[in-house]
Amino acid sequence: MTCAPYIAPAPAVLGCDEPVPQAVRRLAATHFQPLAVVDGDGRLLGLFGPREVAALLLPVGARLGGDGFALGFVSETPEALRERLGAVAAEPVGKYATAHR
Repeated sequence: MTCAPYIAPAPAVLGCDEPVPQAVRRLAATHFQPLAVVDGDGRLLGLFGPREVAALLLPVGARLGGDGFALGFVSETPEALRERLGAVAAEPVGKYATAHR
């Protein structure tokens, strides 16, 4: 008999140096549940989830106004969004994680 059925699996985490595209793929694999971003010692630095991905893709004006996004004026094409994500492809995800408070 083991205790495996009673123990939750370790949560998925992102290393702060993982490239943004890899982090987005891992996020998609978890059905877009925010993932913890940790440093090399495993310390929590923040979270990276759908909100952070949207912040990377949308113009600054869409992100103003608190918790929601004002998207009525956004007319970005899928190609433009891919280009915007490509611009940060070499960046580490830790740079875009929402800081842990």
